[in-house]
Amino acid sequence: MRLALSTDGRRALHAALGPIAKRVVTTDDLLAYRLEDEDVANVERLLVVAERMGGDAMVEAIEYARQLVDGGSGRALKNILE
Repeated sequence: MRLALSTDGRRALHAALGPIAKRVVTTDDLLAYRLEDEDVANVERLLVVAERMGGDAMVEAIEYARQLVDGGSGRALKNILE
């Protein structure tokens, strides 16, 4: 919640998710979307901001998210989330 309410957090969320949201229309489109190198870099920057703002309560979730996107370039979101 704190991430979405802060200016840095909103900027990081927009930078990470905005380009993806512009390319998809439906949930199926989103799940079939293949991450590009830029998408992975944007998500990694978002996680740095989340880590800074979230403190100890977010450590486990951030680490899990990092594991999901690590090597995610070229992979469809549905495959990453399996």
